[in-house]
Amino acid sequence: MFLTHPLIKPDTVELRKYQEAIIATSANKNTIVVLPTGLGKTLIAVIVAAHRLDKFNGSKVLFLAPTKPLAVQHAETFRQILNLKDDEICVFTSATPTNKRNDLWEKSRVILATPQTIDNEIMKNLDLSNVSFLVFDEAHRAVGNYAYGFIAGEYMKKAKHPLIMGLSASPSSDIEKISEISKNLFIQSVEIRTENDSDVREYIMKVEEEWVKVELPADFKGIRDKLADLLKFYLKQLKDMNYIDTINLTNINKKDLLAVQERIRGDILSGNGNFDAASLIAKIIKLHYALELIETQGIFTLYRYLERLNLQKGKGVKEMFSDERMKEICENVKILYDAKTDHPKLDAILKILKEELGSSEDRKNRKILLFTQYRDTAEKIYEILTNNNIKCEKFIGQARRDNDKGMTQKEQIASLEKFKNNTFNVLIATSVAEEGLDIPKVDIVIFYEPIPSSIRAIQRRGRTGRMYEGKVIILMTRGTRDEGYYWSAVSKERKMKEYLTKFQISGKEGIEKEVQKRHGQQSILLYDDNNKEDNKDNEENNNKDKNERPKIYADIRERNTEIFKILNEKADVIVRQLEVGDYILSENVCVERKTAGDFLQSIVDRRLLEQAQNLVRNFEIPIIIIEGELNLSSRNIHPNAVRGMLAAIATDFKISIIPTKDENDTAEMLFIIAKREQEEKRNPVALIGEKRAYTLAERQHLIAESLPNVSAVIAERLLERFKTIKKIANAGIKELIKVEGIGLKKADEIFKVTHSEYKKEK
Repeated sequence: MFLTHPLIKPDTVELRKYQEAIIATSANKNTIVVLPTGLGKTLIAVIVAAHRLDKFNGSKVLFLAPTKPLAVQHAETFRQILNLKDDEICVFTSATPTNKRNDLWEKSRVILATPQTIDNEIMKNLDLSNVSFLVFDEAHRAVGNYAYGFIAGEYMKKAKHPLIMGLSASPSSDIEKISEISKNLFIQSVEIRTENDSDVREYIMKVEEEWVKVELPADFKGIRDKLADLLKFYLKQLKDMNYIDTINLTNINKKDLLAVQERIRGDILSGNGNFDAASLIAKIIKLHYALELIETQGIFTLYRYLERLNLQKGKGVKEMFSDERMKEICENVKILYDAKTDHPKLDAILKILKEELGSSEDRKNRKILLFTQYRDTAEKIYEILTNNNIKCEKFIGQARRDNDKGMTQKEQIASLEKFKNNTFNVLIATSVAEEGLDIPKVDIVIFYEPIPSSIRAIQRRGRTGRMYEGKVIILMTRGTRDEGYYWSAVSKERKMKEYLTKFQISGKEGIEKEVQKRHGQQSILLYDDNNKEDNKDNEENNNKDKNERPKIYADIRERNTEIFKILNEKADVIVRQLEVGDYILSENVCVERKTAGDFLQSIVDRRLLEQAQNLVRNFEIPIIIIEGELNLSSRNIHPNAVRGMLAAIATDFKISIIPTKDENDTAEMLFIIAKREQEEKRNPVALIGEKRAYTLAERQHLIAESLPNVSAVIAERLLERFKTIKKIANAGIKELIKVEGIGLKKADEIFKVTHSEYKKEK
């Protein structure tokens, strides 16, 4: 029976039982909806949107999608179903002219947008108070520094009637990530259905899965073994530096190596790092990547990669390519490349496609989506298929890489249209086609390689079996990481369903127990259910709590720090592009935050003096926080230079210097200062819109201080002696050395700058 609702067009929506059940839950609670691809997640969001628009007259619905094509696609769904005027549903992306955004926002009732655009508009005071429903498509992205978490936080603080829905076919197989997604999106409930649930089973199309295994040729194995030996050689050196505890390649993956690289970078920034370790890990990551290419991709892709790598100018890369073992590897790869020898998967693909497309009428219009991780592999497959008269096109991302300019969104949309209209049979796609795109009736999905991510594996498979039965073919090289990646994805998918089902059945307590098992500590997984609409007492308490929370302005560059996350739980943090400092804690107090590494670097490039001047000129109580231990061993800075700078900040500028251990310590210090200023001293927080204009004396001082090796003190002496900038510029060496603190060498440098003719550097 068709659904009747004043905001839904007649005879457009017929709900299934599982959709009705999910709508009943998500209409009242912040809910994450987990459904296999093709089972109508977007339709559920549209129906809840209609309910909210009807319930809160004059309110808006905001639907976020990771890309513009996805936002456009969802907009069409809303237009097909909702009984609204065309101009009441709009697409809001980076392509929307900035001078039209305010009017568009005000006039629209449903806004389909990319998170980056909304993120930027929030910085410009976008009013979220009247948004009664916020949808996060591909909700598994709400981890780390992705904009979803920040937008959800701002929405929950500002909306009068907030309600959130997250949509995903595959949130995560990691319970910590599920917890993070839930926390970032303020989730109260989970609605999950799998292919095995009785209420969805009848709507699931059968998808046959087939493995095609190939053998790695002997020549490939020879190159692989040489790469592995060189990789172990570098890993042994890194192990000796205590950054890793094994050189067994089966126990080391890319994620582990990237984590080690981050640790080394952190050590360097704090002054405790080893630059040799940084060079080593860079070589290791590159060789690990090359090892994957020879096993899973082929000679063409590996050759292209080594060619690009050899053009890089880094010291570590040059050292690696000067190694005789690496030279031998490159020679062996080139021999196979010149002989046009390549991975047996390519022959297997050609055979599969000829069989599946065949000559019969029912097969001529088959649609096949062929996934590969790498653009170079996509190019090689395209070349082979085209040479064998198989109609195909590539579908790659927008990013430019070397000579490959990528595809524009317009080109991507045009390519999908041609695929839908049977202009060609095979779409050769990289990861850009995995997520969300509306590609109806794909008969077969081919994995050129298995991938270890359960999320991506589910999304790839979900491209087929939507409206009709489908087929998935996975190519695998025996005895390589292909096999490991496949079983890793299977295991992760099983865990994901297990955790989410536990989440759905036992709620917050069940998952918290699971997290506690791993960490032995309490973990808040779900947003506490304080329904603003139905519980007035809770609403009053919430408003009271909000009024008591200190308000802190944070610079936009601080938003992706642990500090921001900690403060956001305790205070009302407003993110802006600050003209001065990193945090404004009251109308009197501004804080410039420096990590130990950044503090030392800002002494070298003299940023610190300018920042100190701006703090003093604009705030009564300027503070500099130095986070972490100052270690001078890895930098060419004399300890006395650091002591001198600290002394100048404290005595010349009268700026308080506060040391902190780490980001957590910094956050706690900022919160205590803000609380003390705003609650005990009753100093309101005020955003300084722009820096105060320099006085004439300050401008003269800045010009004098810009001369070679002229400190703030010497600049003052120069101005006191010569009175004007003109007289300083006209002064000779004999006159300059009469100023205390200026010797012959310094005077000569100043004279050269003020008297030499300008010559443009080539």
